[in-house]
Amino acid sequence: MNWKSNEILQRFLKKLNQYKFAIAIALVGVVLLMIPTKSSSVQVPAQSELPEQVEAATVSEKADTEEKLSQILSLIEGAGQVQVMLTYKSSEKLVFQTDTTQSSTQDDSKQTTDTQTQTVLISSGSSQQQAVVQQTIYPVCQGAVIVCEGADQPQVKLDLVNAVSSLTGLGSDKISVVKMKS
Repeated sequence: MNWKSNEILQRFLKKLNQYKFAIAIALVGVVLLMIPTKSSSVQVPAQSELPEQVEAATVSEKADTEEKLSQILSLIEGAGQVQVMLTYKSSEKLVFQTDTTQSSTQDDSKQTTDTQTQTVLISSGSSQQQAVVQQTIYPVCQGAVIVCEGADQPQVKLDLVNAVSSLTGLGSDKISVVKMKS
């Protein structure tokens, strides 16, 4: 029995040798599937939590942007202390990845098409699922008000308008520069 099992093993290894490249590729594929990857995803909160969480994050980001802009503008010669307020046309929006399934059925003289769309979810633990973010649409500025100490000087006013225009994409007609009270 030992000799016979040895002969069977040799035949098996000979056949296996013919498929060594296919087996190697399959093993590499399995290893690659096991490696964790970073994906652009965001946890989908419950419907009741959504407005408060998104609004809080958006308000914080807008305040940070205004603060950074105020700091940069205060570096302009003659501007002095600067405060900025930006208004937006809309808030930040996330576009989630979706899968669309379409099926058609045809009866006698009538064709019916059914389309179903589902948000793509990935599992990130035992009970958590996250929606895959396809695109982030950032808010578009609608207008800006700049209050500063040096707003009475025409060159300072022009420099402030040009700086805010280049950073936000606003036209000069959407940017107001006013003098800060003493």
